[in-house]
Amino acid sequence: MLWDSGLKGFGVVIRPSGVHSFVFSYRDSANRKRNITIGKVGGLSPQEARNKAEQYRHKILSGIDPLEEKYDPSKQFTIAKLIDEYLLSAAFQNKAESTRYIDMGRIDRHLKPLIGDR
Repeated sequence: MLWDSGLKGFGVVIRPSGVHSFVFSYRDSANRKRNITIGKVGGLSPQEARNKAEQYRHKILSGIDPLEEKYDPSKQFTIAKLIDEYLLSAAFQNKAESTRYIDMGRIDRHLKPLIGDR
């Protein structure tokens, strides 16, 4: 790890594979050490990476954990959400009414309860 002297927590990590990445390190509200990979060196300029790290720093100071925000389960696309999108699509609407009725039964009794939250 090579740390930036200007912005605390911002630095470059050099992995054993030789890949260099910009990272931002911080502690969350539970005092766990967290690391966010901003991007690969060469893909971003140092100033762009530093600006992104500064944005993460402002979020943390506002009480928002950027990693928790990134992996918020309510923002994840689930099979249930995919099925809902399908039910609104023209492909489903163009089916015969009897076929839609049977499909809805299968969806409501089998698909959504068994795998809808994945």
